[in-house]
Amino acid sequence: MRMLCIACAAAIVATATAAQAGPETNWSGIYVGAHAGYAWADWDGTLTTTAGCPSSCPQDASYTNPYRSLSDEGWLGGLQAGYNLQMHGIVVGIEGDISWSDIDATATFDTDKNGPAVWSKKHDISLDYFGTVRARLGVVTGSLLPYVTGGLAWGKTNADLAVAYIPPPPQLGGTSYASGDATHVGWTIGGGVEWKVASNWSIKAEYLHIDLGKEQYAFVGKVFNGAPFDTDSFPADLTVDTVRVGLNYKFGSRDEPVPLK
Repeated sequence: MRMLCIACAAAIVATATAAQAGPETNWSGIYVGAHAGYAWADWDGTLTTTAGCPSSCPQDASYTNPYRSLSDEGWLGGLQAGYNLQMHGIVVGIEGDISWSDIDATATFDTDKNGPAVWSKKHDISLDYFGTVRARLGVVTGSLLPYVTGGLAWGKTNADLAVAYIPPPPQLGGTSYASGDATHVGWTIGGGVEWKVASNWSIKAEYLHIDLGKEQYAFVGKVFNGAPFDTDSFPADLTVDTVRVGLNYKFGSRDEPVPLK
C-alpha cells in the first residue's frame, strides 16, 4: 500500500511535466484549510528492564528477544496553512499542518529469562497529534497542481505500562502501573495533487511518509505494593504513513489566467 502511494505520486509528477503548455490559473497566495485521512504507525524498539537483576547485568537480560514492535492504524484530521508562489508553470511554496489521530498501539510481552517468576508487560502507546512544516514544488497543468513535498515533522505520544507479576506458587503476585510520554522530531517526504474547483477553492489528495526518529519511553509509576516503579523503558523509533484529502481556501484576488510564457 505504501509503495503504491509513492509510485502514484511519482507518476503524477511525471505526467504533469510532460503536459502541454497553455493558459493556467494562478496559484499564488496565502491559503488555509482542513484535512482528513488515514494513517499507519509503527514503533520499533528494545524492551529494557533492570528489575530482578543487579545493576551490572544487561538491560535486556529478562528477554531472549528484546527487539519488539507495536503497530496500529487509524483516522486522522487536522488543519493546514501555507503560501504558494507561481513562476510561469512552476509553483513553489511552504505549508505547515497539524493532525490529531486515534492511533493507539497495544501489545503484551512476557519475560522469559531470570525465572521462575514471569512479568507480563502490556505496553499501550498512542500517537496523540503530529505536524509537519514542508516545502512544496509543483507543476501547473490546467486546473491541476501535481507536487512533491518534504520537510520537518514532529509528533506527541503518550505511553502506559501495566506489569503483572506472576510468581511460582505459593507466592502472590500483583500488577504495577507506570506511564511516560515523548515528543518525536524527524522528517517527512511525499507527494500529491491539488485541483482548483472554484476561484479561490481547491481540494487535494496527498501521501506522506513520516520518520519521527528514536525517543526514550521511560516509565515511572508505582509497584502494586506501593514502592516506586522506574525500572522499565522502551527506546523506540516511530514511523508514520498517511493518506489524506483536504480542502483549501486561498485569500486575495480571484483567479486570473497566467500564461506559461
